[in-house]
Order: sequence, then structure tokens, then C-alpha cells
Amino acid sequence: VYTCAVGARPGIAKIFKDEKEILKEGITEETADAFGKDVSKRADFGSNVRAGSEYRERVCRVLVRRGILSLKEAEHAD
Repeated sequence: VYTCAVGARPGIAKIFKDEKEILKEGITEETADAFGKDVSKRADFGSNVRAGSEYRERVCRVLVRRGILSLKEAEHAD
């Protein structure tokens, strides 16, 4: 089961697991994007002087997607 941590919400970082098993069949562009969407929707984002909640949600989606895709690259590098 894949797990990721999301911080800068503001608040302490939270752990999110692939509860819907989006990545069960493997990592692809599509599954990585779907997992990023899922995590960003489940995370609670607040606004403060540094960033708004909508911006943080969008950044979360992109960064989770990139992180998952980097795992795929690392698997193929071995």
C-alpha cells in the first residue's frame, strides 16, 4: 500500500494511504494523477498569509503525482 505525507496545510503533516487502491495495478501517468487528486481532496487545507487553501490543494495534487512518478522511475533504475 502506498502512503504519502502532506504538510504545509497549515498544521502538522498528515499521512494519507492509497485506501481506494488506485495504484494497485501499478504506477502510470493516469494512476499517479488519480492518486494526487484523491489525496488533495482528502487533505484539509487552510489559508493564511502565505497561501490560500485552493492553491495548496492544487500544489498538493501536483507534488503527490510527481512523487509517485519518481517512485516508478526509481523502480526501473534498479
